[in-house]
Amino acid sequence: MGIGIADEDGNIIDFNTAILKPGDYTPEDIARIKNLKKLYADQKVQSDILAKLNQAGYVDNAEVQFKRKDGRPYHCLLSVRRISYKGKRCFQAIVQDVSRLKEVENLLWESRQQFLSLVETTSDWIWEVDISGTYIYSNQKVKDMLGYDRQEVIGKTPFDFMPPHEARKVTKIFRKFAKSRKAFSGLENINLHRDGQEVVLETSGVPVFDERGEYLGYRGIDRDITARKLAETALEQVNTELEKRVKERTAALSESNKQLREEIRERKQFETEAIKEQSGAVAGAQFGPGNIVEEKR
Repeated sequence: MGIGIADEDGNIIDFNTAILKPGDYTPEDIARIKNLKKLYADQKVQSDILAKLNQAGYVDNAEVQFKRKDGRPYHCLLSVRRISYKGKRCFQAIVQDVSRLKEVENLLWESRQQFLSLVETTSDWIWEVDISGTYIYSNQKVKDMLGYDRQEVIGKTPFDFMPPHEARKVTKIFRKFAKSRKAFSGLENINLHRDGQEVVLETSGVPVFDERGEYLGYRGIDRDITARKLAETALEQVNTELEKRVKERTAALSESNKQLREEIRERKQFETEAIKEQSGAVAGAQFGPGNIVEEKR
């Protein structure tokens, strides 16, 4: 933490070594600079600091930019108090270098912007609920799926958009996950579009915790699988109808085979009886009375 003392005209009187490090200065550099105004990256900021100091009597954690020795700016938090130093009215400044913190904040901001861009262009409904299951975030994809703007979703629960019987069923399932603090995926549930049509969603979520491990709720995605479910239902109906027809055809073929076997049996029986009758007739012709007299002669 850098500490410096300057008189009411901004002339630097005293300082510690910590105040030199962020700007890569030496004590000799400060001796040549002499006045604070040469350290500000923007002179207007110095005027604003002096105005706040004159109005309130102090300044706390004001964000300012000072110049490094090479002229590049760096970010600091500046706090100023009026003091008496060696019998003079002076200003004491406490300076905290937050350049690295600002870099991290900028990276986080850029990362967040990229994330939000991705979230807003994805085909999935991305949401977050608190520990009570109430939506605290939703992307605009919910408009395409259920017909509601994101603002209309915030403050409601997922179960508010389901038919009563579906809400009761899914509430029991979700409470089990929430109680165990476990992730879940592929949870199919029926929702009602704003126009009253049923929409089938596939829900996946993960629990959210803070830095202390405290449970905050769930974050997840919903996918519209209505078309897929309709296709699956249609396919099931086709398969059921096909199975029915196969059974009917199999039964018909079985009956035809049965009749054919009966016809074959009857034909064979008829042929057997005909052969027997023919054999009897031939035997009668050979051993009749006329043939016997001729043999005696």
